[in-house]
Amino acid sequence: MSNKTKGIIIPPLVTILIIVLGIVVGVIVASTSTDGWAALGAILMVFWFLGLTIIVIYVVGFVLYYKKKSDWGLGLLIGMTGTLGFFGIAGILISLYNAIINLPK
Repeated sequence: MSNKTKGIIIPPLVTILIIVLGIVVGVIVASTSTDGWAALGAILMVFWFLGLTIIVIYVVGFVLYYKKKSDWGLGLLIGMTGTLGFFGIAGILISLYNAIINLPK
């Protein structure tokens, strides 16, 4: 497997792993706390961590690609852009679906 392919595969896996971690932490905190605020705080912290991770992956990809002309850095940039594009399109489609379902009758 080439370095470019490895770079493309890493961002979606990291993103999915952090989202699953956020859901698990939220469920655990929600089941152990008396109110839902702790679970909301836990989920918000995990998604802030996801945002920070996305920024770090982009910075590492830019540095590796522009300073060292690394294929792995280019793969990171392509993979992260594809992942964000997928989640962006999925978010838009889900929002449209919810808007259509909740139309007044």
